[in-house]
Formats: sequence, C-alpha cells, structure tokens
Amino acid sequence: MIDEQRPTIGIRVTESGPVLMAADFLSAANNLLRLLSEVDIALSPNLVRTSDWSVKELSRSSPAVLLMEPEVREGQVDNRRAIVDTVMEGISALEDNDIRPRYFSDQALASARELVSVLGERVHQVEVFTASARIVCTEAIAANVREILHPGRETVGSIDGFLEAMNSHRGFVFGLYEPVLASRIECELDPDLDAEAVIRLKK
Repeated sequence: MIDEQRPTIGIRVTESGPVLMAADFLSAANNLLRLLSEVDIALSPNLVRTSDWSVKELSRSSPAVLLMEPEVREGQVDNRRAIVDTVMEGISALEDNDIRPRYFSDQALASARELVSVLGERVHQVEVFTASARIVCTEAIAANVREILHPGRETVGSIDGFLEAMNSHRGFVFGLYEPVLASRIECELDPDLDAEAVIRLKK
C-alpha cells in the first residue's frame, strides 16, 4: 500500500563496467536532490524549502540505489506529495519535449540536465522512481533543457514592489515568482549599482 502522506522518490544508477565510481553515483543523487529542492521552493507559498530529505534505503548491489523520504520542516506546509509528483511529471515531460514543465525554474532545469550528465562510458543507465512509477533518464532530457534555456539569453526589466530577502553570498541575487509559468526567476542586481543603493535595498 502506498502512503499518500509519506511519498518516496529514489534514483537507481547502473554501471557500464565492472565497478560504479562513487563520484558518478553521488553526482546523479545530488542533482536529483537539487531538483527536488528547487521544485519545493517553487511550490511553496513563501518560496522557501518546506522539506528535508532523509535516506530511507541505500543499496550498493547492482545497480546502486538511493531511496529518499521527505520530512516536513517545522512550521511549513506539507507539500511532500506535490513535490514528488511535480518532479516525476517534469522529468517525464522533458524526455518527450522542449517545453518548460510547471514549477521548473532555470536551476531545476539545470539539475535535470546534469542528472544525465554521468551517462556514458562508466554509467549505463540512470532511473528515477517512486512506489508507482519509474522513468529511465536519457540524453533527450539534456537536449530539451538546452532548447528551453537558450544559453546566454538575458532579459533586462524593472519591478515594482517590496524586496523581502536577498542573498549577498553570490553577488546580491534574488528570486521572483512568475505566476503565468508558475516558476521562479533568478535575478541579480546591476554590479555597477553604488554601495549606498545596495544598503538601502538590503534594509
């Protein structure tokens, strides 16, 4: 029986040769985790992470398997089922076409693309699965993400409203929620902006 309140999602990596390199498995697992976190933020009413991911099962037979279970953060809404379903639907859609899935930010798309970056000489197959579905991830995901992102595209614009929080660790970046595509857009301040203006914005 599937627990609707406690969904799980996992990744299965099959090696091409006699051994699976730790870096390949960890890369695929980390990119799935980043994808889950990005979709979590996009689904959240406050654009924050609502869940942390615990290890439910870890197996190093052949293939290597990591099964994760979401744990709701204190004071946050329970989006666990929506996060898992949205990620699975989005990965499946990226296998078939180059249309941005709902709630997939640029960062989420990049994580989906990197999910298949390990495929090649050492890794034969990467599979994402839940209790009721499985998706074999192929190079089609990377190709479709490249079409969606169109590297180098930038849009300059203005916004009207209140800035609630910023992250200065990566050069004063912040996110905007775009309701039409239901996605988060990463923005950055003009590096030539004077220090006094930045201080006012931070306040």
